[in-house]
Amino acid sequence: MDRPDASADEIRREMRRIRCHMIREVDELVDDARELTSWRYYVRKHPWSILSGFVALGYALVPRRAVHAADFDDLRKLAKEHLSAAASKPTATKGLVGSLIGLAGSYALRTGLNLASQQMGRWFHSHSGAESSQGTQRPDQPNREATRP
Repeated sequence: MDRPDASADEIRREMRRIRCHMIREVDELVDDARELTSWRYYVRKHPWSILSGFVALGYALVPRRAVHAADFDDLRKLAKEHLSAAASKPTATKGLVGSLIGLAGSYALRTGLNLASQQMGRWFHSHSGAESSQGTQRPDQPNREATRP
């Protein structure tokens, strides 16, 4: 006959094995549930279905344009307005010389602004570095330390 201790040890080992197996299964179940509740999972698995669903949703949400049937009198009025507006506008053509002058002016302006910003940067850098390193104030500013009681 079997010893009662041996069967108890065997039952304990079996319970331990079942517990370890259950822990792994619960972890897998949690991972699967997390994946199934993520929208990224569905986009990865079914991209064309998701895209077609959004296209259908966009088609349903965008309002339709009202179609206005124009009659002959409306078209004639619009044509007259367009022709009169086109006739009254003077056409301006620069030509090659005008384009080159505009290009040169734009380049000169851009270069001048770049030079001015570099000079301002150097000036700010030199004045901020001098004040912080020497700890002195500029002569045009009053001494605040002396005026305090």
